[in-house]
Amino acid sequence: MQEDEKPVNVNNEDEIEMKTVEFRKEPKFKKPHETKTELTEKHKNKLHAEKLGYTKPNYGIDREKERKLLHLGTKGVVQLFNAVRDRQSFLEKKLIVMDKGSKTERRQTMEEIKSYDFQISSGEYSDDDEVKEEIDSSEDSD
Repeated sequence: MQEDEKPVNVNNEDEIEMKTVEFRKEPKFKKPHETKTELTEKHKNKLHAEKLGYTKPNYGIDREKERKLLHLGTKGVVQLFNAVRDRQSFLEKKLIVMDKGSKTERRQTMEEIKSYDFQISSGEYSDDDEVKEEIDSSEDSD
């Protein structure tokens, strides 16, 4: 060995060179703005693609299906109105009790009002007579 040469494995921190890793950032190119004609063409293509899945209704073939849907919708509306009517009558009764009652009774009625669930149960309002009347009246007007 000559005096000028140094061993390869040097333990001195000063003499060890660390390699740095550089990541190149590629410039981002902006897309050119689309013209009005390109945008309208794109919109037309999108609408055309949506229309491909549509079928025109044939009421002669789907008559039974339409009747079932009408029946179901009418039944749902009747259930909703009955539930609203029950809720209103419940609140009226409780407000009368609150006016006449003491503080403890008022607190209890307020808790009852808060805990009263306003939900439409599936079997509670299924009076077929009301639904049939609704359907019959709507079929007469057609």
